[in-house]
Amino acid sequence: MKAIPSNTANSSDEEIVTSSETCKILKISRPTLHRYVRAQRLKPKRLPGGQLRFERSEVLSLLA
Repeated sequence: MKAIPSNTANSSDEEIVTSSETCKILKISRPTLHRYVRAQRLKPKRLPGGQLRFERSEVLSLLA
């Protein structure tokens, strides 16, 4: 998977994944991902264009 440089989405060294990558990791649909965000199960980083990015470790923690 392609990592977004940390200075693009946030200031940490955490690997960042896109919405599509998050859906593939969790095996969920895009509408379900947005429900997770609204329910605060995932906390996205919003880019200036409105796109969502997620910390890979947070996404993987939902699988545990």
